[in-house]
Amino acid sequence: MNGQQDVCALLRVCPYSHENLKKLFVEFSKATEEFIEAKLHAIFFKDYFIELEAKTIVVEGPYTDRDFLDDHGRYYLKCFRNIEKTTFRFHFFKVDISEDQFRSFLEKEPKEKCSEILGSNYLGFIVVKPLMQTIIGRTCLKTYDESTDRHYHIRHRYNVNLFGIDLTVDSLAFQEQDSVVAACATSALWSAFHATGRLFQHPIPSPSAITELATRTNPLDKRRFPNHGLTAEQMAHAIAGVGLDPEPINAEDFYILKATVCAYISVGIPPILGGWLIDTTRKPNQQWLGMHAVTIAGFGINQTIPPCGIVPLK
Repeated sequence: MNGQQDVCALLRVCPYSHENLKKLFVEFSKATEEFIEAKLHAIFFKDYFIELEAKTIVVEGPYTDRDFLDDHGRYYLKCFRNIEKTTFRFHFFKVDISEDQFRSFLEKEPKEKCSEILGSNYLGFIVVKPLMQTIIGRTCLKTYDESTDRHYHIRHRYNVNLFGIDLTVDSLAFQEQDSVVAACATSALWSAFHATGRLFQHPIPSPSAITELATRTNPLDKRRFPNHGLTAEQMAHAIAGVGLDPEPINAEDFYILKATVCAYISVGIPPILGGWLIDTTRKPNQQWLGMHAVTIAGFGINQTIPPCGIVPLK
């Protein structure tokens, strides 16, 4: 079997549908169908890919993802259960492509022509990890189209090589948090570093490496892994660990909060928003779910912003 046939043996092409995507998540991870059905990320992808007009999914693998490989070496390799170190990568296109057509691209067409045809219809990728729950790895998807109320100043060009075909997607990398090597604050820092790393030329550590930077001053009785979350001080340690200076801002006034977010995003720096999660459907004494951190990569303006001077501070 020649090298081209070996590559094609790792290829799967199928029409995009939400049902097909959920089946592929189950097939190429260790999660159950019931778990995927209830997973919030899968629910979110349904509306997202409708908006992006996805038509085709191409599965590539086994795929070696640098971040998961580092996380695997730091933690998963030492687990009692055998966990594979490779992942699968799902690619999305807004054009109908059959598997025979895709194989024909690989075997017969010049790579430059393939890149031109597929590149103009490329929507990005999702790395699927071989885990039972936190299966969404490094994800770079095309953003919604910008309009008067959608602005994405923090997007970088990610170069993608799919079986020798060069593709690009303008995005900001995201991956799902977990409770082992990267809780929400670690995942938020990882996404933010994908922007600041290009802006300030610092290395972009893997999630497990970020957790180690954040917890290097831990007391002796505290374990680094599994990690269930970082304090604001630990997040500051991680930021300082890549050569940046953290700047905490306590914006209790909502107008100041929005103005601060817009200011930082407009110059290419993604702020990390920390706050409490509240479930308003529960009884008052059960609404507080805990603290959460997210990276903000864009903002929307759906009304006229009044001058700052006429807005009273509370």
